[in-house]
Amino acid sequence: MSCPWMANRKQKEEEKTSKYAPLRWEICQQYPHYKIAQYNIIIDVLEGVSRKTLDNIKELVGVRADKILLDMQKAVISSTLNIARSFKEWQGMETSDVIHFNKGLPQGDALCPRLFTLCLNPVSWKLKASEGYKPSKPIKGKITHLLYIDDMKIYATSESKLDRVLKTTKVAMADIGLDFNEKKCAIAHVKRGVLDSRPNSTHVGESQIIEGLKEGENYKFLGVLENSKQEDTLVLWGASKLFLQRLSVVWSSPLSDYHKVVASNQYALAVLMYPMWTQSWPIAEL
Repeated sequence: MSCPWMANRKQKEEEKTSKYAPLRWEICQQYPHYKIAQYNIIIDVLEGVSRKTLDNIKELVGVRADKILLDMQKAVISSTLNIARSFKEWQGMETSDVIHFNKGLPQGDALCPRLFTLCLNPVSWKLKASEGYKPSKPIKGKITHLLYIDDMKIYATSESKLDRVLKTTKVAMADIGLDFNEKKCAIAHVKRGVLDSRPNSTHVGESQIIEGLKEGENYKFLGVLENSKQEDTLVLWGASKLFLQRLSVVWSSPLSDYHKVVASNQYALAVLMYPMWTQSWPIAEL
């Protein structure tokens, strides 16, 4: 049987490297005419694992692949993870002692993003089944949420429906050991394209309160400042200011000219590299 995602591989690669790659790629999952199923996200995340590694895992565990994924989800749900790392060498099998983690996996671990992405899919499925928000023409369909790794944006047509979706999301995320950080969350009530700046807040727990955006405030999604729209001017100004600050630090240091150029490319230029694919960068304004 041929793999259904291989026919669209070239199209997906072009979309992921296009100007609005993160947002477009996530919105594509909401519309069936793109013919990209939800499980393709998992495949793209896991394609970095070599075939030999997967074969070794199957040989060590001795069960089917779906059972392996289920065990991985159960491991993340548990408050304390007991992971026995095994690896295969030419002269046999060696198994390390049990490694205890007090809370979750370390972010630098190679297994962490894969476990996180796999276990976050049920949350995405529940949100996808909600009513969501239906944009005006010519777009047909609904947008329930945008999810990219650990950045999430939820859409609803009213405050009451948003409250219900948030409570459902909180319960689903608690099942996999994730909590809301209300300090990094914000609610934007947009009516007819204008932000409603009246004081408002939403309770998502006994002590967790998510405040609404006030006039002049912004939130950051995928590293881009947004309000009722993307604040391109502020992004350009902030990136330019930080870029010049880092250049000043590098070129006022006692480094040699060669190492100053290397540091500028690696330390200062990195500020502009992330948003340059979604912003217009006039040379005169840099």
